[in-house]
Amino acid sequence: QHGNDLLEHMIGHARAFSLIRRGRFEESYWPQIEAAAACQRAGRPDLSYGCWVNAACAAACIGDFGRALEFIDRGMAALGGSGLATLEVHFLAARAHVLMRSGRLGEARAASEEERRLAERLDNPALLATSEHDCGLVSLALGDYGHAARLLATALEHDAPVNRPLARLA
Repeated sequence: QHGNDLLEHMIGHARAFSLIRRGRFEESYWPQIEAAAACQRAGRPDLSYGCWVNAACAAACIGDFGRALEFIDRGMAALGGSGLATLEVHFLAARAHVLMRSGRLGEARAASEEERRLAERLDNPALLATSEHDCGLVSLALGDYGHAARLLATALEHDAPVNRPLARLA
């Protein structure tokens, strides 16, 4: 059965990307939801990450930030107790960015700070550098320019896997 679930995941994921490429973002939700469910049945919550985060990105592309947050929350719940804290960091980053885009800056700050705490606990340099970048962007949005500049500079010094020209510009 797990082989069928993994095949269902791959097919659903491919269908969703096909819809996204054609600009049919909202239609791409259902194949991602189904693919994520197949991952759960197969005992592979790690694979469900891509489904939930891509569904959240599709929702954000059409300005449906509430739905994007719902997908992020569902993805976090799917990881519950799996020990996949690295993916939790990525979900927190996504949450911070969606909250920032929707103007909920206080919540974005809380999400980015939680992202940073978890990255520190994991002692993963790339995740920590990315979290410094994300905290810097939130600080910038909040108008805390000095703090933002320090965080973004630190992220670049630590080789954060982010768009370096945009980080420098910020």
